[in-house]
Amino acid sequence: MPGSLTALTIAALLGLGAFHSLEQITYRTLFRFRGPIGWDERLVLITIDDDSLKQLGRFPWSRQRYRQLLDTLAPSEAKLIVIDLIWSESSPDDAQLAQAIANQGKVVLARAWDITGAPLLPVPELESVAIATGHVRTPIDTDGLVRRVDLEFQGQPALGVAAVQAYSLVFD
Repeated sequence: MPGSLTALTIAALLGLGAFHSLEQITYRTLFRFRGPIGWDERLVLITIDDDSLKQLGRFPWSRQRYRQLLDTLAPSEAKLIVIDLIWSESSPDDAQLAQAIANQGKVVLARAWDITGAPLLPVPELESVAIATGHVRTPIDTDGLVRRVDLEFQGQPALGVAAVQAYSLVFD
């Protein structure tokens, strides 16, 4: 009888989500113990981080800045450039940025959905010269961390999956 009471108690606690916080703490701890994983030098990821904001100022930035970055990366050994930014609004600089993306010939762009579910697609001028697009939808857990990524959402691969597919398509 005591064993069944223990099992019933554990089942009730699981049903109430009592172990969810413990699971999150364990996950974070194991992630820290694993340490950083080296980045593949053949891949360039362009995104916005705190250091960029400190150095370059408030976001959004002119698309000319990204064009200059792509032009700077042109002679590099990068096999693929992934841009983790949503460019769903037109800009007067789209034509020049599109030309820089076309010159690279190996750029993957991000797409997303707003809170109403409406798609946030790259402007057509940019999307037409990209090698692929992928979604950046990231379900956030109750403690504010992302622990899983949908490999596909509404028929679109995740940005990382799109990058791997583009890489294998061009360089296999």
